[in-house]
Amino acid sequence: MHDFRVCCSLDLEFPGAAGYSELARDWLIRGSRELAGEYLEAIESGEPLDPGSVRRGGPAGPPGSVWGFVAVARGAWGSRRTGRVYSAKNVAWLEKQLLDPAAEATLGVSVLDDTGVPGESPLRATVQRLPEAEDWLTLSFSMQESRLARPEVQRSLLSFVRSVADRVNPSFGQCDYDDVGTAVERTVGPPWPMPSETVPRSRNTLRGYSWLTVCAQELADRLGGADALRATGAFHEVEQLAAGGVWLLATADYRDYDQAAVERVFEAVAPVLPPGMPRRFDSADRPPNRVAVRDAASVRAGGA
Repeated sequence: MHDFRVCCSLDLEFPGAAGYSELARDWLIRGSRELAGEYLEAIESGEPLDPGSVRRGGPAGPPGSVWGFVAVARGAWGSRRTGRVYSAKNVAWLEKQLLDPAAEATLGVSVLDDTGVPGESPLRATVQRLPEAEDWLTLSFSMQESRLARPEVQRSLLSFVRSVADRVNPSFGQCDYDDVGTAVERTVGPPWPMPSETVPRSRNTLRGYSWLTVCAQELADRLGGADALRATGAFHEVEQLAAGGVWLLATADYRDYDQAAVERVFEAVAPVLPPGMPRRFDSADRPPNRVAVRDAASVRAGGA
């Protein structure tokens, strides 16, 4: 059985160089410490990582040990990438790099498999300026679904993401399988738009919905606001975010986000979703697209 990766992300307008530096440091460094602190501590308390392992590929250390890296990408589509193994010195290097906004910055940790090659990845934190939409920023954490199934990990993830979402007035947020775009964007078409197209429009049209959905204030207002969304009964948690936007958590436990919950969330947010009937493109080696197979326009019009 596949252990697909799940990605929790927030979209927002690029906050300027100073705002970017502060936000990126918080997401990458404090966030990684909050969500994968035991793994970072294992690196910090052990032998220093091989500096060359970040470039050459192949075995990176003893099987079963923890390995990590920091990386910054610059240039068109992040074409110039510089990476270093995780260490206090290299985290300081990353912080300095973030003073000059990058196309992408990443901090990741892995557990080395029985050949010493990075295998299971408990966390990858990324801050990305979208190609062809550099006025927008996406913050993301990805991890294996089996890790997110742990209630204590869910609590840490939601607590940290909420602390950031309360400050930045996000235009969209989700927690769903790690793939290009949202499940709606991958199934409602053609055309099937890329995030560089949909993120800049995310205050006008909801990009999708998932276990966690963060809805822009402009869209929440069109849905009647937090009170109206709470009254739908579709969500375990509906909270107004401090700087704008509404936090919508479908179920208390990620493992309970089943198709019935998907349908409830879809009905609650359908009026601000893009119209069109989803087409299923699920396959055994790719994560499923958790969508209601219904045209959002039918709910707008009062249809079933």
